[in-house]
Amino acid sequence: MCDLATYATIQDLCAEHIARGDMFTAFDLSLEAKRRGITERHRHMKHAVHDYFASGAMGPEYTRTLIGIPDADGPAWLYHRWGDDIDDYQPVERANLQATRPYHSRHQTVRERAPSRHADRSEAAPTCPRCARGSLARFLFSRVLRWL
Repeated sequence: MCDLATYATIQDLCAEHIARGDMFTAFDLSLEAKRRGITERHRHMKHAVHDYFASGAMGPEYTRTLIGIPDADGPAWLYHRWGDDIDDYQPVERANLQATRPYHSRHQTVRERAPSRHADRSEAAPTCPRCARGSLARFLFSRVLRWL
């Protein structure tokens, strides 16, 4: 599930689309949220849209219909007004979206890193306090085990 700020942003986007009378899917709103700086994945954000509908906040003029989307993993809920023709909905072209491609970390894996040239490992101290605490905890734990 997403955090409260993301949840509120998605529901604000729902309200904006409803005010304009748009047809939309949760994926459309997820893409818009990513354009606004949200880094959460769609699988976590879509629940905010579904909850918004389930709570009745979309109002009596909106309903949802399960439709097939080309190049999607499965069907999606299309949120629309009762009088809208769902055949007029144009889904986002998913083949060209960076957001739907497999996740690639910005950090290098151990295998991608250049081999370390340090002969003495004491020079390469951890930089973040969390890593330093972990190293200290491992050190103390190893000393306690040796004592026993």
